[in-house]
Amino acid sequence: MTQKEAACGWTTEEMMKRVVRFDDLMGCTAAFIDAKTPGSHLKENFSIIGAGVSENPAQHVHITEPHGFTFGGARQPPFIKNSLHSHETAETFWVHSSKWRFYWGLNGTDGEAVLEPGDFISLPTYLFRGFENVGEVKGMLLGYLGSDNPGKVTWAPQVLEAARGHGLVLLSDGRLIDTTIGETVPEGAQETQPLTPAQLEKFKKLTAEEMEPFIIRLSDIKERSGITDENVWPGFAERIYPLAGPYYPIKGQCQGGDDWYFNFNLVAVKGGPNQGSPLYCRDVPEVFNPFDGTWQFSWLDAGKEHSLVLKAGDTFTCPVGVYRSFKNIGSEEAVMYVIVGGDVPAPARLTQEQTATLT
Repeated sequence: MTQKEAACGWTTEEMMKRVVRFDDLMGCTAAFIDAKTPGSHLKENFSIIGAGVSENPAQHVHITEPHGFTFGGARQPPFIKNSLHSHETAETFWVHSSKWRFYWGLNGTDGEAVLEPGDFISLPTYLFRGFENVGEVKGMLLGYLGSDNPGKVTWAPQVLEAARGHGLVLLSDGRLIDTTIGETVPEGAQETQPLTPAQLEKFKKLTAEEMEPFIIRLSDIKERSGITDENVWPGFAERIYPLAGPYYPIKGQCQGGDDWYFNFNLVAVKGGPNQGSPLYCRDVPEVFNPFDGTWQFSWLDAGKEHSLVLKAGDTFTCPVGVYRSFKNIGSEEAVMYVIVGGDVPAPARLTQEQTATLT
């Protein structure tokens, strides 16, 4: 390792500011227009990296540094729904806990799929979708949206109409007005109007069979072999399973196209006890989210090794250009989701010593 590689300037204290513990997540119970609609009124929304598409300026954002994508979550009691809506950029989810039913179409009747912990779904743009916790305990979804500014949520017309009956009004600039607490529509502001039949025609209509390529089960991840992309994942590509993004095919179908916007690629890393990565760095953001197990991350600061530990549901965003390594320090095989910024992920750069061991 060269002196430049060793002197990264990141102390443990500074690096811990880039960790969000699952137990420390701060949610918002009034992030969206359906916050008071019966059946959707008990959900919490989280902005972990970037503000995402929250309609409430009071939403707490844990990490504000732009990454080119945003990351957040939803926590809901059993049989509480997230109302039918659509996004302008790609939206992907993995199930942290409980069992979830995803459904889609203007009325939510075009198709549905039930996902369990560790399962993954990537939802196309311009497709009305909703999701409901159908398990027996309060559950959590964690998900990514393309772009630092994913645009505004487009709600199915019936969602806006129901919300108005409970005192909530959505402005055309994305702000949420709660008339039940004395808020009023500012002078000159325009309210969001329900989409017309002609506008609704542009939204996708997919059957359950057509959606199946965009769903990956945890069993798929654990049973299938990895990829062979040693340029992006040198030394450990055999334990990488691609999930979503324009760079990797998903079940033989590339997730991209003119009307999808990712600016990220998402993979799952599988690791048995003490398995992990060599020391490497990237010139783009890279975010780590363990699904299960215990993972140790190490890096060097002026020749001294530092480390931190992540557990299920934690988030760590590694600084660009820092040489890092990770490994599963648990006693069983574990899975971690890793998101790399950019439509084409920057190659990993190894230290001189690591390069020598792989050649």
